[in-house]
Amino acid sequence: MKPFKLLLLGLLPVTIFCFASLVFAGTIKEILISGIRSQEDQFLFDPKPQTSKYLKTFQGGFYVSKYGARYYCLWDITQDRDKNLYVRMELEDPLHKKKPIIQEGVIDPKTQSLHVAYGPIEGLKIYGFYRIKVSLYSDEAKAELVDQLTQDIKSYVDTRKNRLMIDKGLVTADGKKLADVIGEELKDK
Repeated sequence: MKPFKLLLLGLLPVTIFCFASLVFAGTIKEILISGIRSQEDQFLFDPKPQTSKYLKTFQGGFYVSKYGARYYCLWDITQDRDKNLYVRMELEDPLHKKKPIIQEGVIDPKTQSLHVAYGPIEGLKIYGFYRIKVSLYSDEAKAELVDQLTQDIKSYVDTRKNRLMIDKGLVTADGKKLADVIGEELKDK
């Protein structure tokens, strides 16, 4: 299966209140499993949301579906500007640590948030930490770096050995095991 790539710019931030939430994108059911600390729950071992001159991490983790897991991260853009910014993202590839996955795009002056989704990602380990580095440039040639942010994301998903596994200790707000809920929700109905 070829990886699907998606870099979305210009989305308005949406508040995500729960640790895992069902998202229905067309007919594909996905569940977001957060891999950074939230405002409500300060998981001591999850990475803190990072802030830079232009960016503030709003949410990050892995979307999980019957097709695998994919990176997801959303940043608020905190500075007004009158010119485009040019983006280069490096997403850590668990199978090729020295060769990151590169995503590029343009942020126009009206854009208030930056969003990346990429996957499926093979080689994730439960409790592994994976890095997304965002570089913002003032010019299209990407010679003038104006900002950089590095966000680590903790995985609660394992995608090694051609299978998807979820940390058995995760529970939903009503006390159900998330792995059981995901198993039921992601089945074809």
